[in-house]
Amino acid sequence: MTTDVRLLNYCSDAIDDLRHIAVALHNLTPHTARHANIVADMLREATKFILPNCARLIDLFSIGDSHLELLRLPYPIVAFEAPWENEKEVEPTLNGYRQHKSSRRIALCWELDENFIPFPSVQQSRIHAAFPDGGIFIFPIFYIDRLRSWQFGAGGALCRVTSGPTTSRSYRRRTSSTAPCGKSGAHQERNMSFECSRLF
Repeated sequence: MTTDVRLLNYCSDAIDDLRHIAVALHNLTPHTARHANIVADMLREATKFILPNCARLIDLFSIGDSHLELLRLPYPIVAFEAPWENEKEVEPTLNGYRQHKSSRRIALCWELDENFIPFPSVQQSRIHAAFPDGGIFIFPIFYIDRLRSWQFGAGGALCRVTSGPTTSRSYRRRTSSTAPCGKSGAHQERNMSFECSRLF
């Protein structure tokens, strides 16, 4: 497995593929075609960052309070590009659906903000209502090796930092740390959580 960072051109290629998808689906499923064009526009506007293979920058099991303090996007819309090569074989199916290898991936991220609704025709209002304190929405765009084409997901994950214990069972991954609270120096549990949300 390689971990070096090399120059990529994922967003440019993904934009071209998404434009082709939008044209192909314009008459068949106009809503999907519209969403493909919106994602392509967001990729074009996003500030791009390149990550090492499998996006391995930090150890997920050693995330501390200093990492939680950095949980902010440096720009309104950010696209993280990363190659995804490893020795692990892709499982043939997941929850009854066939899986395919994806060796290139993009995480399109934006701050959840009621003033910025990229998909006004879908249920984002429900996401805003469920998470009034906001967070970072992470939307997956991935290259299917077998098809030699970029595709986009039907939903994504909301990443947010909360204080105190959480009892939600819908979190995919939750990481906790303790940090001093106020002048008293008492420690308060803080959680970084990821929750899946369907958009389309």
